[in-house]
Amino acid sequence: MLNNLFITSDVSGLLAEFVTRHRGASRVVDIDARTQALLQAIPHHRHLSFEQWWQLLDELAACFDHPALGLQIGECVKVEHFGCLGYLLKTSKNLEQALRSFERFQRLLYDGNQAQLSFEPINGQPVAKLSWQADYGYSSQLSDELLLSGLLALSRTILANPRLTPLRIEFTNQVPEALASLYQDYFGCEVHFECRNLAVSFPAAWLALPIVGSDEHLHHLMNQQAINLLGLPPDDAPHYPKQSEFVSELHRVLVRALQEGEPSVEKVAAHFHLSARSLHRKLQEEGLVFRDFLRDIRKTLAERYLGEDKISLPEIALMLGYSEQSAFSRAFKQWYGQTPVRYQKQKFRSALQA
Repeated sequence: MLNNLFITSDVSGLLAEFVTRHRGASRVVDIDARTQALLQAIPHHRHLSFEQWWQLLDELAACFDHPALGLQIGECVKVEHFGCLGYLLKTSKNLEQALRSFERFQRLLYDGNQAQLSFEPINGQPVAKLSWQADYGYSSQLSDELLLSGLLALSRTILANPRLTPLRIEFTNQVPEALASLYQDYFGCEVHFECRNLAVSFPAAWLALPIVGSDEHLHHLMNQQAINLLGLPPDDAPHYPKQSEFVSELHRVLVRALQEGEPSVEKVAAHFHLSARSLHRKLQEEGLVFRDFLRDIRKTLAERYLGEDKISLPEIALMLGYSEQSAFSRAFKQWYGQTPVRYQKQKFRSALQA
C-alpha cells in the first residue's frame, strides 16, 4: 500500500546532489544510464511514488560500494531539501516547536506512515520518542536509515550542535549481523532491528534547546503557507475548533480508508473499536458529522490530486474511494459547480499565467 503513495521531489532531489558531490570529490562512481536518467528527471516532477523512490535508492546502492548508504546520503540533508517544512523547522523557537511542526505538516514531504512525538520514562528519566507506526506498511531499510540520519543531521544544523547523540534507534528491517555495529557507531547509541515501528528516542531535555535561526514572524508565515499547501483548515477555523487526538486520528484513518476503497462509517468505527452509533455520538461531541468530515477530506485531496498532471481522473476517483470515475465527477460538480476536467484546466491555466 505504501508503494503507491507519494514523496515530494524536494526530498528526492537530495539524491542528485549527493551524486554530484561525490563526483566533485573525484570519486569515480559508475552510474548507469537508467539511473542517471531517473536522477535528471527528479526536478521536473513534484512527486515520486515510494516505489520509484525505493528503486532509486536501490540503484544508487548498486553503484556505490558502501554499506548502509542511506546514512551517508542523510548526512547531506539541508533545510532546503525539506522545502517549506524545512524553513518552518529552522524558524521554530526550540526543538519541541520544530518537532511539533514536523508532526503536523510531515505530509508536505510524504504520504503514508506519519511520525508521532510521545514521552516515556526510562530509568526514571523523561525520554522523548519520535516514532512511525506502520499503518501503510513498511518502508525499505535504505529509506528508513536515510530518514533518521537526515533528521538527525538537520537537527544538529538548526541547533548548531554537531555532537547531538540520540539514546536509541529502532529499525523495522533486519540487517546482516556484521553491519549492526556500523549503525551503532554512526548514531553513537544502541540500535535495534526488526522492531515494530521505526523510531528515535532522545532526552526530553532536548526539546527546550533553542534554534539558532528562530524567527517568530517568519515561522508564523511559513506555518500559514504549510496550512495552505496541505489544504488544512486555518488555525482559527470555526469548523474544527480543536484538533484533538481523536480528530487527528480520524483524519488519518479516513485517508487510509479512502486509499483502500472502504470509507464507510462501519469500517472507520471498527478501527476505534466502536459501533457505528458510538462513533456518531463521539463525533457529535467533537462538533462533527461523519458525512461532512469525509466530504471535506475528499474535497481537499481532490484539489491536491487534480493539481498533478501525472494522475489520471480514474486514478483520482479510486484514491478518493469511488468505485468509478462518474461517481467522483458527479460529487465534484456538486462541490464546485463544474466538472473535474474543467477545474483542472483552469488550475493549470492559472499556474501558467502566474
